[in-house]
Amino acid sequence: MPAIFVDTGAFYALADAGDRNHSTARSVFEARGMAGDLVTSDYVFVESWCLIRARLGRGAAMKYWDAMQSDVVTTYGVTSKE
Repeated sequence: MPAIFVDTGAFYALADAGDRNHSTARSVFEARGMAGDLVTSDYVFVESWCLIRARLGRGAAMKYWDAMQSDVVTTYGVTSKE
């Protein structure tokens, strides 16, 4: 099964229980995260942290940061090939 690229919208929906897509995001993370199928970029990682911090506060942002250290989502660095 191919990997799923996780964007900022999905990370935010997972962090915000009041978001209309929270249940769907949670289901995907629970089903595919343990299988190692979720990937993102370092840019999305930081953008998501900033959005969560701005809307939900520092505590929620740090919870997201700590969860990202669990290897449920593989984070790739953005590089330039010239």
